[in-house]
Amino acid sequence: MERTVSAVAERALHHGARAGLSALVESVVRLTETPGAALYADGRCVALAGVAPPVPARAHPLQMMKHGRTALVLGTPCVDTEDRRHLARLTELGGALLACREREDAAKAEHKRLRLERLRLMERLAHRERAWSRAAHDLRTPLLVIQGYIDMMTKGMAGALTPSMQRYLERMGRAAGEMNVRLQQRPSGEDVPAED
Repeated sequence: MERTVSAVAERALHHGARAGLSALVESVVRLTETPGAALYADGRCVALAGVAPPVPARAHPLQMMKHGRTALVLGTPCVDTEDRRHLARLTELGGALLACREREDAAKAEHKRLRLERLRLMERLAHRERAWSRAAHDLRTPLLVIQGYIDMMTKGMAGALTPSMQRYLERMGRAAGEMNVRLQQRPSGEDVPAED
C-alpha cells in the first residue's frame, strides 16, 4: 500500500494533480480488481478508470468510500476489510490531490492574467514610444527654424541688436537648447504622462 501511495504522490508531483488523480483511480482498479472506479468531488466525476461505476447517489454502500467532499466509487462492492481500509486512505489522498488541483488551476489562471496584463502593458508602452517619436520628430523642425533665426539675429544679419533684443535672443537660445536636450532624451516609464 505504501508503494501505491508513493507512486500516486510521485506522479502528482512530477506531472500535476490531474495526473495524480488518474493514477489514484487506476491504482484502485488494480488493487480491488474491480472493472472500474471513479473519484467524485461535490457530486462531479473528476477521475475515472475502467468501466464507469454508478454515480454516488445510486451506488451500494460497499461500493463507495467518502472523505469530506470526496467520494470514491467502485464498479463492484468491496467487502474485504483490509481493502476498505486502503480505499479509505486513497480516498483521503484523493481529497488532498483535489485541493492541489484547485491550487494549480488558480495558479494557472493567475499566470494567464499576468501574461495578458504584461502584453497589455507592452502594447501600451509601444504606443507611447511611437507617440513620443512622432512628437519629437514634429518638434524638431520648428526648433531648427528657431535656432536658425537666433543664429541669424546674433550674427547681425538683420542689423544691430538692442540690449533688450540681445537678452531676449539669449533667453530664446537657452530655451531652444533645453528643448533640444529634452528631445534627445527618451523619457522612462515614470516620466511619461498617464495620458498621451
